[in-house]
Amino acid sequence: DKFYAAINGKPGGFITLCAERRNLLIQFHKHPLWGGHFGWGKVKDRLMDLFHWDTMESEYKQICKECFTCQTQKSIPSQMIKHIPQHPVVGNTPLGKVYIDLLQPGRKTSRGNVAMIVAVDSLTSFVMIGAVKDLTTDEIIRVLLEDIIFKYGTPKQIITDRGRCFSSGNFEKFVEVMNIQHHLTTANHHNRMDW
Repeated sequence: DKFYAAINGKPGGFITLCAERRNLLIQFHKHPLWGGHFGWGKVKDRLMDLFHWDTMESEYKQICKECFTCQTQKSIPSQMIKHIPQHPVVGNTPLGKVYIDLLQPGRKTSRGNVAMIVAVDSLTSFVMIGAVKDLTTDEIIRVLLEDIIFKYGTPKQIITDRGRCFSSGNFEKFVEVMNIQHHLTTANHHNRMDW
């Protein structure tokens, strides 16, 4: 089932069965002394001294992508940076203009979340995050209310992409009731605003 092998000319590395790999990486990732939530670059030497298989790096990076703690510890999630305009129009006050997008890791987290709403205030660059159980408009509205608006206040303007949950009639009614101006980016051109 397991055997000990020399890796790069030095002894080390249990090679494990495929069925055990993901669980082993998750346990290593969660361990505060061995792994932690530091990403592949910080743990690869420690991990490769103990275990080895060809796809270990890509599997560990996928676990980091799916980890809510890892994603929320980043100042601005790297996937979000490409969606923020290069020269954004800045609001005059905090919550004057807020950019909102969904960050989807690709599979459900252990808590049943499929995505995170990431909201970035254009003036202060303050990041607000909420976990999303599904991609319906009702769930997006619930998370916006509970995790952003009730905690930090109501933005005057929000800028989103044209995803179904942001361009639906229910979402438009929501922003109207909340007295929020809603602007949509042009499809496939997140850095261009259409107003």
